[in-house]
This record gives sequence, C-alpha cells and structure tokens, in this order.
Amino acid sequence: MSASLRSDCKLLFSGIGQVELLVQIAANSARTAPEGAEQIRRLVVQAKGRIEILAGGGIDPDNVARLVRETGVGEVHFSVREADKVRRVLRNLAN
Repeated sequence: MSASLRSDCKLLFSGIGQVELLVQIAANSARTAPEGAEQIRRLVVQAKGRIEILAGGGIDPDNVARLVRETGVGEVHFSVREADKVRRVLRNLAN
C-alpha cells in the first residue's frame, strides 16, 4: 500500500463515523482483492467496525470464502454475468 493511501486511510478512519467505504488497492500494490488480502485485513482491523471495508476485484466462487475468512470483510463485490456464479459464491460462503 502506498504511503499516500495509508495516510488517507488513517485520516478517513479518524475523521468519519458510520459510512461505507470502498478502498481500491491499486498502483504498485495488488491487482486483485485475493492478492491484497493482507492489506485488506489490516484495513479491517484498523477500521474497528467504524466503517465497512468492501473487498472487490478478482473475486470468484473459488476464492471468496477464503478471502472473507482471511480478511474479516463482511461484504464483497464481484462481477455477476451468470446466475450459476452467484449460486456457487453463496454455496461456498455457506460452507
């Protein structure tokens, strides 16, 4: 995570109440949420429930449950082009 993104996150965490925030792990960091799982986990810990961290990017039925377990996120965003993908994601999260 870049120093400026880290700084912005600290400012946001200290200055806002209950809002929804999407932090995109980008440039010189992780290309996907699973690749940036450790960074997302740290954001979840830092947020302390004051804001919701929504993980997105590269999430599919094969990695969603592990990502949720490893990061502690309560919400994920993923592309849905097929109903079967949604069923598989829900099934994997239920296990």
